[in-house]
Amino acid sequence: MKKKTNLVYAFPSYLNPYVEAVDAEVIQWAQRKKILKGPFEVTQYRKMKITWFAARLYPEASQRKLTAVAKLFCLLFILDDYTDMIVDKNEFWIILSRDMMKAIKGEEGKLELFFSRAFQEVWEEISSWTGHLWQKEAQTLFERFLQAGSWEARNRQKNRIPAIGEYMRQRVEFSGAKIAFILIPPVWDIPFELTQKSKYEAIQEVAGKIIYIANDLMSYEKEKLEKDCHNLVLLITHHHQVPPEAALKKVFELHYEEVARFHRMEEEIRNCAEGSDGFSHEFLMALRFLISGSTEWSKADTQRYRSAQNGN
Repeated sequence: MKKKTNLVYAFPSYLNPYVEAVDAEVIQWAQRKKILKGPFEVTQYRKMKITWFAARLYPEASQRKLTAVAKLFCLLFILDDYTDMIVDKNEFWIILSRDMMKAIKGEEGKLELFFSRAFQEVWEEISSWTGHLWQKEAQTLFERFLQAGSWEARNRQKNRIPAIGEYMRQRVEFSGAKIAFILIPPVWDIPFELTQKSKYEAIQEVAGKIIYIANDLMSYEKEKLEKDCHNLVLLITHHHQVPPEAALKKVFELHYEEVARFHRMEEEIRNCAEGSDGFSHEFLMALRFLISGSTEWSKADTQRYRSAQNGN
């Protein structure tokens, strides 16, 4: 099994030098916002090293921008854990979706969840770095993220095992990969319009598949123990009626097929006229950091997939 999760890439992962200072600030903020309650939750959060996740995805971000992004990831990871524990998951996602969309749209009215108030603060800061087009697209992505999270929650509540194709369509949404992608322009100061061109959208789609497939390989053992069917290896084992080792091999090969496709698309972008500008180069570098950083974080930093902690 270990061989199948020893994922490596031709491009390395780097750690943002502000990680320690940002982590201290994020933890203090999360305690003030009642996102982390008491010494035990703080200790568990430190073990998960969520700030290291942000610091690997955006190793060249300024301290200010890394802090805001790390706060956002703090909220999303804690949300993931919290929804695993509650009984009426569907009702919670309805309330959460209503709250978060109200926060994103800047609508008047009280937010029901303390989580949503913290999210609103982070959203407003990140939005201040962007323009209207970015905010409109980000709103759409968060809506899809919430819809996919609700879909996953309903499956768990009903003990429903999704079809493989259905899972793969939803996985890239609730994995948060698209949220990570849309943060690239404001963090790297890249024109948002560039990332919306068809060739850049296509390579983001491939990068998203690489990230969630890698995550499913890394979290496979943990999700098997928890009997959580939302894992590509487990779904292939179930639907194709094959041994786990065969399913692991298939997913491992699928992962590297997507990596090869990513490199081909990179080369095409670099060779075209538009690929000669600095923004294109920076965007491709940013995608590389997301791919290698998310996997390196799972392998080297966090205890999230090596312990009984929740998460996917």
